[in-house]
Formats: sequence, C-alpha cells, structure tokens
Amino acid sequence: MSSQNWRVKSIKSSTCKNNTTCIFVPPQVAETPYVPSTLTRSTFTTVGTSTWTAPAYVTSVEYLVVGGGGGGGGSFDTGSGGGGGAGLVLTGTKTVVPGQIYTIVVGAGGSGGNGTSRSSVTQTNGNKGNSTSFDTIFADGGGGGYSSRVNTGVSGTTSNGLIPPQGGGGGGAASGGDGGGGNTTSGTQNSGAAGGSGGNGISSNISGSSVSYGNGGNGGSSGANSNGSAGTTTTGNGGNGSGSISSSGHIGGQGGSGIVILKYYV
Repeated sequence: MSSQNWRVKSIKSSTCKNNTTCIFVPPQVAETPYVPSTLTRSTFTTVGTSTWTAPAYVTSVEYLVVGGGGGGGGSFDTGSGGGGGAGLVLTGTKTVVPGQIYTIVVGAGGSGGNGTSRSSVTQTNGNKGNSTSFDTIFADGGGGGYSSRVNTGVSGTTSNGLIPPQGGGGGGAASGGDGGGGNTTSGTQNSGAAGGSGGNGISSNISGSSVSYGNGGNGGSSGANSNGSAGTTTTGNGGNGSGSISSSGHIGGQGGSGIVILKYYV
C-alpha cells in the first residue's frame, strides 16, 4: 500500500470481517486562497473623462492624482508676467471594490494670459488649471500667474490642504515677474529684471521612476521679449510668465496637464 495517509471507511459486506468491507478515502485538502502578487500600474494622461474597473481580488490601490497647472501671466511694455501656480498633488491609498467601475477625469492646464503692443494695451492674467479626479478624490488646478501690472511684488503661495498653489504677481515696469507656488514651497520674488523661480513640487516614484509633479512656473524676465514657456504636460507644472520690451506684449505659457496613476497587485 502507498505511504499516503489514508482514512478508512467501512461499508457492510458478506465477505469482510464483521460483515464489512474496508475502502480507503484520501484526506480532504483545504483550498489555498489566491493572493495578488503581480505589480500593475494604470496611467491616465489624456485630458478628459475615462473609467477604470477594479480587477478581481483587488481591494486597495495606491494613487497619484495631479491637477492641471495654472497658465503664466501676460506682459506688456517692459513688464513681466508672474508664473502659474502648480496643480494640486494628492497621494495615498484608496479601498476599492473588485468589479466596480470608477470615473477618472484628467484636467487640462490653464492657458497663458495675453499681452499686446502699445497701440492696443491689453494684458491679462493666466487662467486657472482644471481639476483632476479619481472617484471622490479631487485635485484642484493651480492658480494663474498675474499679468505684468497686477499684484506686483507677491510670490505665488504653496498648497494648503486641498487649496492648490497660487500664481505669482506681475513684475511691473522694468521688473521680472514673481514665481508661481509649488506643492512644497512658495515661489520666489523677482530679483530686479530677472523673474522669480517657481516653487518646488513633490517627487514620486509611483510610475516606476522618480518624477517631480506640481512645480510652480517661473516669472518672466523684463527685457526677455518672449512668450512664457509651457509647463511640462502630465506633471501639473505651472506655465512660465512672459517678458516684454518697450511697446511690445507677449503671452504667458500654458500650464501642464494633470495625471492619474494607480498602482496595485493582481
């Protein structure tokens, strides 16, 4: 007989001792529960609405949700626009239900403010970024940078709870714009004609490599005579403010779009 640990079951028979026949039944083995072990990431970068369905056995996800960055301020006649504030960055862990569908919205960055020549004086602030969300988690967009003659001498503030970073003030005549706020530090004020720096963001490796999200835009420099550069897409960075020489005007940079990343095991 095999060395397996058999159980014995008796049934009645006319040919067995004590009128029974002995048969052997293998022992029952408890079923091993499934444990998710394959690292998986779902990344959403396209601006607009989409959905994600929680896979079987997945009950918790790590998330990164970043709002769109604010646009940089427009400039006119030796003035400089302020940098856009960064989109709010939210991280954490969320409980989910396997098979349930969750709505995801990726916010666009705010457009930059306008600036025109002396013959038609128009300068506008950068626009606020749009919010990004994963189910009930909402990361608001960053504030727009101010145009060259608005809110001068005020650097963009950093985030405060669920309040996103704010845009930097304009530089005024012959001065650089102030930096927009980031998620960990405020922007800096201008240094004469040079624009201030945007505040710092938050570094995360949820994507598999270290990336900085939610940095404020830099203030424009007086005399640079150029449009502000855009914030990097899918980072929520603020757009840079523009700079202008005498009798000219330029447009602030567009804020960077937001992103949602989900990390879990299947």
